[in-house]
Amino acid sequence: MAIKVSVTGLFCFCFPIVLASASLAADVDLCGVGKIEGKNLTLALNFTEENAMKNGGECSRVVFLESARVKLVVEQFNLANGAVFEIYDGPSPEKGQLLGLKADTGLPLTYITTSNALFIKFRDSQKKEGPSSFRGKVAPEPYQHMCRCRSVDNGTLECSESDRERSCKVKCQPSYMDLSISKEVKCDLVKGEWDIDIHNMHIACQKVQSPLQIKALLQFDYVNATCKDADSEKIKSAFRVSMEQNNDVKTKGVCFAPGGDENVDCKGKEVQVNCTGDKPARMIITITDRVTKPPTLKEANVKLQELITAYKNLNLDNVLNSKDLVMNNGSDSFTPDKASASIKVTPLCDNLQHYIKVPGNDTSFVCSTCPLHHAYNTSTHMCEECPSGSRASSGAISCTKSDGTIKMTPIKTPCNSACMKGRHVDSNSKMCEWCPQDTYQNSSTRLNPTCMPCPDQKKTSFPGAQSVEECRDPCSSGSFYNTSSGACQSCTIGSYIDVDNHALTKCKTCSVGKTTRATGSKDSSDCYTRCPPGQFYNSDSKQCTPCGKGKYQDKMGEDTCMDCPMNKTTLNPGSKSSAECIMLCGPGQFLMESNGKCDDCPMNTYQDINQHQNKTCKSCGPDKITNATGKSSISQCFEKCSKGQFLNKSSTKCKRCPAGEYQDQLGQEQCKKCPPGHYQDLTGQEQCKKCPAGKYQDLTGQEQCKNCSTGEYQDLPGQEQCQNCSTGEYQDLSGQEQCKNCSAGEYQDLPGQEQCKKCPSGEYQDQPSQKLCKKCPSGEYQDLPGQEQCKQCGTGEYQYLSGQEQCKKCATGKYQDQTGQGQCKNCSTGEYQDQPGQKLCKKCPSGEYQEQTSQKYCKKCPEGKTTENKGTDDSKACITIDVKSKFELSLRFASLSWSEELKEEGSMKYQETKAVIEKAIQFEFRYDQSFESVEVTNLKKGSVIAEFDVSFNDKADYNPVKVLQEAVDKGHVGNLTVSPQSLNILHQPCHQPLGMENGQIKNKQITASTFFKHHEPSEARLNAEGGRGWHAKYFKKTEYLQIDFESEVNITGVATQGVSSEEHFYVTEYKLNMSKDGIVWHEYTENNKSKVFNGNNDAETAVRNDFAPSVQSRFIRFLPQNWNERIYMRVEVYGCKPINLPVPSPTTEADVAAVTAKEEKWPWGAYLGIMFAILLVIGVVVAVICWRKKSQEKREEAGTDEALMGMRKHGDGEYRVIEKNAAEPDEYDENVV
Repeated sequence: MAIKVSVTGLFCFCFPIVLASASLAADVDLCGVGKIEGKNLTLALNFTEENAMKNGGECSRVVFLESARVKLVVEQFNLANGAVFEIYDGPSPEKGQLLGLKADTGLPLTYITTSNALFIKFRDSQKKEGPSSFRGKVAPEPYQHMCRCRSVDNGTLECSESDRERSCKVKCQPSYMDLSISKEVKCDLVKGEWDIDIHNMHIACQKVQSPLQIKALLQFDYVNATCKDADSEKIKSAFRVSMEQNNDVKTKGVCFAPGGDENVDCKGKEVQVNCTGDKPARMIITITDRVTKPPTLKEANVKLQELITAYKNLNLDNVLNSKDLVMNNGSDSFTPDKASASIKVTPLCDNLQHYIKVPGNDTSFVCSTCPLHHAYNTSTHMCEECPSGSRASSGAISCTKSDGTIKMTPIKTPCNSACMKGRHVDSNSKMCEWCPQDTYQNSSTRLNPTCMPCPDQKKTSFPGAQSVEECRDPCSSGSFYNTSSGACQSCTIGSYIDVDNHALTKCKTCSVGKTTRATGSKDSSDCYTRCPPGQFYNSDSKQCTPCGKGKYQDKMGEDTCMDCPMNKTTLNPGSKSSAECIMLCGPGQFLMESNGKCDDCPMNTYQDINQHQNKTCKSCGPDKITNATGKSSISQCFEKCSKGQFLNKSSTKCKRCPAGEYQDQLGQEQCKKCPPGHYQDLTGQEQCKKCPAGKYQDLTGQEQCKNCSTGEYQDLPGQEQCQNCSTGEYQDLSGQEQCKNCSAGEYQDLPGQEQCKKCPSGEYQDQPSQKLCKKCPSGEYQDLPGQEQCKQCGTGEYQYLSGQEQCKKCATGKYQDQTGQGQCKNCSTGEYQDQPGQKLCKKCPSGEYQEQTSQKYCKKCPEGKTTENKGTDDSKACITIDVKSKFELSLRFASLSWSEELKEEGSMKYQETKAVIEKAIQFEFRYDQSFESVEVTNLKKGSVIAEFDVSFNDKADYNPVKVLQEAVDKGHVGNLTVSPQSLNILHQPCHQPLGMENGQIKNKQITASTFFKHHEPSEARLNAEGGRGWHAKYFKKTEYLQIDFESEVNITGVATQGVSSEEHFYVTEYKLNMSKDGIVWHEYTENNKSKVFNGNNDAETAVRNDFAPSVQSRFIRFLPQNWNERIYMRVEVYGCKPINLPVPSPTTEADVAAVTAKEEKWPWGAYLGIMFAILLVIGVVVAVICWRKKSQEKREEAGTDEALMGMRKHGDGEYRVIEKNAAEPDEYDENVV
């Protein structure tokens, strides 16, 4: 409410202050000094011209109450025209609000403040227009009770106040939170209304907890099965194992992390299994998990959302693929129906608590209950107030109707309040009130502030001081406090102050028509009548005296008069205005009627009279001009110049206009400058020339035009500026009429350029004159700038983005056999690709399979199994095989002669020779139980070099070809002569077991860091009967199992098992160390990184890991890194022992050819030797026949199968006696006689 009124009359401030009594209201002088205190006061003013002349024309007062608002009822109101009467809600205009005029202007008018102070100000109109009057009653008004505070369960209200409003918010105790309002509530201090009716609603702080738990509900069907067919414990174990193996779940949650089953909050409730229905049997798996409690609610919400995401991202297909989820009932087998599988993950609070969104924060939730008369909305997760006519108990999820409106009794309880600066909390009303005068309050945030007294007896100008700086040293009478300088200052001329020891900020003004003689006046008696305009105060005569001639005074109450300006005077004394000062003009001037001043005669005129008031000058006459204004004689008039010329004022002669200028009129004293877009390169011209196309001129008065710069053009003449080349164009030359087009492969996105830009790599442009380039589409690229087209991605590459500089290689598990493609194709099942950027996928090799697409590697068939074909896509295609070790060897048979027929495998000669060699080799392995077979695969010249394969079973030792090697060293294999040291190993198999399972490795060769009784290192044999295994004493990653092969072997792989028992103990991850001397150990690495091998997922299945390439070592250590409950291991090592053969003779086919060549050129002595040899052979043959006959007779007599003696021809041409088994017929060896 406000008033600012202008009425007729003058104010007189002359009424004394009368304090209120219990029965009679006191009359108070509005224009008195100081604050008005008390109750039931009457402000009375009655102004006449006499009063106004006596008391002055301006005053102000403060009405100040305690513990109440101020109520002003205006009963009488009549003010002079131009006077101002203002009412402020507050202690001063600066700190209060100007109350507006009511629509109802009839009396009485009522004004009520929002606090305890009212400021009234009057200013006189300085006119004498009759009397004025004002009368108003002041009384205390109680505060609005509805703006009082109220109590809050487990908290309180904290409030702050502004001029007209109280704002409050709920402040809860630690571990409590406001789940209903959770925002500031505001009360209009004028109307007494809250924006939310806090006195008729339940406000409480609820106990809250950080949300730490989640519940994952997984469902799937067993088609054609009943709940009796489903093994709940087996299913529970399978899901628990799946969760423990999921790294995301383990790292984000607690219950399935290592040691999580020991957590008291997890134990016994992590996985629950229920079954409903028959055929299908509906399985309902309930998984609960939690996060560790972080220090803040925000961190708890973040961690909980991460855990929820981990469960939502579970690959249900992988989980349901577990073999432990296959249910068996007799011959029937049931697998999970993946199509029916679903998962729902929700936050979980403790019993009777809800997952509630914090009001005003969409990402923060707590576990709590909704307050009284609020219901939990399960969709929005928020507490919503019950509608009118219904109620709810604390923690309810719905409201119930009540018999009538729930009306609560307002709880008016003091609260903690912060006040505006300059206010304090009143101890009675508990509301913010203005501080009394001479005190201050400097905080707007301090709760329940109090007012501080000014230090050192200082004063304030008004109540409601906001800082100690408003406390001022008091001023004496005759002075006021200057807020700008911060010091007391004497009252100015025309004002006074008759109050001592004060902090008033202005002095009283003398009444109309009066002033003071000096500053610092202390009483109204110092004011005297002021002299009217046209007079001045004569200090000698003490009277007003008229201003003399040549002077004037246009103000009232001045001590002096002012002089007329130079060359001016007044006609009479007592002049009241400078307008009465008259001007006299001289030669070359005239008197202007508009302002009464003298001005120079214009061009082509003159004035030769002195001291005049003529209002015009004299004309020079026709065809004559002046060269300047203000001419005083006709002799200063000259003849007119022709076109193209101007009058030179210094020489008074006509001259030609200079280049760059022109003149198209007669009699001009100067030429005109050529305008922009024009030029003139000649003198004395009547007009200018237009700049030609390609040029411009932006200046005036120019002799030539400018060339358009590079990047610009101008196709029109007479232009002030050039135009920028458009985008897609350029101009590299200056002074051009048009721009050039950018070529294909280029662009220009800016105007006014002198060259085009090359399209960047990744873009192209196949059109000229373009603003922008085009991005290469997906499947294409461009690695060079400035190109007209893009390149297609090659095979094995792709690019799904546009505008790229290069293509990407297809990832492993993918391929691309076409060019220009935006994506790669997935390798099919049965295929893989372990290299990026490939055109085709590889088929899984024999012994491996892959049932998924997009795979980098194939999966190996279980130990002892292989596939019949390459490209297998199903593990069921892995079939059991006999593990045999096959050596690929070559050997030179010196006793066999080469024939060209041996080149053909289908020839009779080839098959006969092949059978002879195979039978001779079989003879050497006749006592070796590990020998399986031999097969000749190729025959080569020299004499006959045979390549053959020898296969052994799993009973073979480290060097199964040792028997053959020893026979070759003796020069014979079976009944055939061979070249010693000609045995070559073309391929040695290196994947056979090295002796843990078959016992070739002795117990003494197996040691360990620690072990338990009955679980010694020697128990660590793969598939050992009883399966007790090695058991380490301690749960440390430094425990190890060690094997000594007693000599260096080539290791190509290892296999591990757990313990064969109901406890299911096994190692899930392990490392390997190798050593050649048992002292210096080296960790097995791949790609220069320590290799952690994947171990077992159960206790019985053997898991094999192969090396690439093989490792040569004498010792090997298994170091468990992670395990299922305890460290139990059974192992096997695969590889072979390096076989060191004697260096083979250098005889090759070339050597044989050389020998043959020499034999063809025998000397005659050789022939004699041959003859002698033949005779010797005949003799020997006869002797042998006799010996054999005699021996046969002895053998028949003895009934034995003894070895026969024979003669064999050796490579040196000599015959030696040999023993020969009767089972070997002579026809197999042509050298035997």
